[in-house]
Amino acid sequence: GSRVSFFIEPDMVQLHAAQALGVQICEFHTGRYVELIHSGETKLAELELDRIRHCAEEAVRIGIEPQAGHGLTSSSACLRRLQRCAA
Repeated sequence: GSRVSFFIEPDMVQLHAAQALGVQICEFHTGRYVELIHSGETKLAELELDRIRHCAEEAVRIGIEPQAGHGLTSSSACLRRLQRCAA
């Protein structure tokens, strides 16, 4: 059958709501992170990346496949840091 996927903010409340609905995949919106990188707000961007990473870790813990990447480019993301999401 088909797998159900939601596109959500990297937010624990939204993630757990998705779990309650039986969602198997969540793609986390990374637009805020990209906007912060492009505006030079590196400290805030790091906090946002941590938020994405924590949600991805929680997704794995509760049995949801995490995805991210919408709007990311090699110049807007440190790919090694994002890889920790899958670890």
